[in-house]
Amino acid sequence: MSIYRNLFVYGLLLFSVNCYAGCPDTLQGQSANYQVTISDNGCSYDEEMIQIWKFRFNKFGEDLGTGEKPDILIPFSKECKFTETGFSCHRGGKTPLAGTAYKRTKDENPQCPGEEIGVRLTCINGCTKKAPKYFSIVRYEC
Repeated sequence: MSIYRNLFVYGLLLFSVNCYAGCPDTLQGQSANYQVTISDNGCSYDEEMIQIWKFRFNKFGEDLGTGEKPDILIPFSKECKFTETGFSCHRGGKTPLAGTAYKRTKDENPQCPGEEIGVRLTCINGCTKKAPKYFSIVRYEC
């Protein structure tokens, strides 16, 4: 009887299907002062997070880059909501995205090879110098 049980277990191992739950795509945008990423950080967060890095400059105006950890890390759901055409953020938010709305538009420089036109999210409302003009969609995989 144990030989049949062993064969059954080997069969399960041999014909098992690997399950894969892909992570959502990442949105990246940049303004003069901020690098903004909306992501679950490669599935390491339980939800989409807004991650903001402030660019640092020395007294001569030379770019010192950003820190390793984001200056602001806040759940997307507390600041913004996805819509059918993009996303919008409420005015009382704590990020440079406060009061903005973004809509899907064509991107003439797509990320994946072979695509003629990609998609990006362009600011259509509440656009300030603090908020990125657009977000590129960085796909988890092409």
